[in-house]
Amino acid sequence: MTSFDKFKSPLDKISVGVILIGTMIVEEHEIYTPQETINLLKISDSTFRRLIRKGILRAAKIGGQYRILGKHILQMLSPDLPSKVKTAYKKVIEELK
Repeated sequence: MTSFDKFKSPLDKISVGVILIGTMIVEEHEIYTPQETINLLKISDSTFRRLIRKGILRAAKIGGQYRILGKHILQMLSPDLPSKVKTAYKKVIEELK
């Protein structure tokens, strides 16, 4: 354990496309309900609806109910995650050569 371990972010990366938030795991290809998303992001219902209306959080309306792809929650929490994944992938490819 290093002296910096106690200063870690609450967003601990587990693997590509998965982030642990508190006790919940957000998976890239999982579909979340509005209530799950509200709990994950710790926001109010009105804030959730405003984020969707402004296009900040992408959601699909299925049968009159919103569904949110985990990928969009991850992008909201860490907008630079796709570029980090791309950089890590290139690094691994270079090491394999």
